[in-house]
Amino acid sequence: MKVEPAEFVLRKNVTSQDSVANIRINEARDLPRLDFKRVAVCASGPSLADHVEDIRDRQKQGWHVAAMNGSHNFLIERGITPDLMFMVDARPVNLPFLALANDHTTYIIASQCQPEIFDALA
Repeated sequence: MKVEPAEFVLRKNVTSQDSVANIRINEARDLPRLDFKRVAVCASGPSLADHVEDIRDRQKQGWHVAAMNGSHNFLIERGITPDLMFMVDARPVNLPFLALANDHTTYIIASQCQPEIFDALA
C-alpha cells in the first residue's frame, strides 16, 4: 500500500474583507471580560453523546462547561446548561446554534462573527 503525504490547505471560511467588516462593527460593543479556571470544552463531534454523564459530573464538581457551536443546544437538550459558549466561525449559518440561548450561559463571540449573532444575544 502506497502512503501519500497529506496536503493541508489552510484558509478561512469567509473572505478577509468580511471578517474585517464584522470586527469593525463588533469591536465597538461594550462586552465583559471573564475569569475561569477548570473548563470542560465540548465541541460538536459525534463522540459528545458518549460523554454526557462525564460532562454532567464535572459540572457538579465545579467545572465550567464550555460549548462550541452545535454542542450548545445538544447539551441543553440533555439537561446540561453550559456556563460558556464560544463561537468564532464567521459564517451566517451559525445563528441556529443559539436557538436555546439563555441567561445562565455567558456567550463569548469572536468579533469576526456575523452581527446577527450579537443581535440575537442582545
